[in-house]
Amino acid sequence: AASPLAAAQMPAPGPVDPRIRTIVYNPREVVTITGQLGYQMVMSFGTGERIENISVGDSLGWQVTPNKKADLLFLKPIDRLPSTNMTVVTNLRRYNFELLAVPASTRRAQTYDIRFVYPNEELAAASLAIPETPVSDAAAPDSWNFAYSYAGAKGIVPARVFDDGRFTYFQWPDSVDTPAVFAVDADGKEALVNHIVRGRYFVVEQVSPQFLLRSGTAATQVFNDALKPAEPGAAAPRAREAAKKRGWFK
Repeated sequence: AASPLAAAQMPAPGPVDPRIRTIVYNPREVVTITGQLGYQMVMSFGTGERIENISVGDSLGWQVTPNKKADLLFLKPIDRLPSTNMTVVTNLRRYNFELLAVPASTRRAQTYDIRFVYPNEELAAASLAIPETPVSDAAAPDSWNFAYSYAGAKGIVPARVFDDGRFTYFQWPDSVDTPAVFAVDADGKEALVNHIVRGRYFVVEQVSPQFLLRSGTAATQVFNDALKPAEPGAAAPRAREAAKKRGWFK
């Protein structure tokens, strides 16, 4: 049987600065927060959410303070005590956390800012608010690209994914919580995508050679097999194995 810790999820590092982290809200999962001694963190919730109650299992090891508007939560470990838990109740949702305090280490391992995202709820709200509409006005069906493949966790693989040359369309079965979607560039850097919800589709406002889907501890890579890197033209400069320094830089 799986241990309780195995069901916990951890915030994912941001693409520009790994200390800015995002996490997909799931009411059925516990979120593990690792704080480093000597550093504080801030946590933000959904639009319109206000913190109503906070309960910490062992409050001697953590300083937990909401701001005056009750829409942000500041956390700071003050002692390296055994792990404890925290429950935050807002006017809209309930959040369950495991709190771990560790000594300060590398900057990349630190967390300064934690931001929740709610893609599954956005899809549900959109499906109730508007009728099903054509998926794309930008291209005819014969120009849609369905050449996609995946690697990783099967549980969050979309039932359908395609693009029209401008936007990429994801659709998941009703039984699957919508994961967070990141675009992955040629250097392997992740960026949380801009998206809209159109009917039952989660529409990413770009095409990319690769996307990364995250939900809890599950991660899946989705590859655009039809998108090839542009070949340099005949007039493009030739690549050298090593550039020679000249002039001032000799």
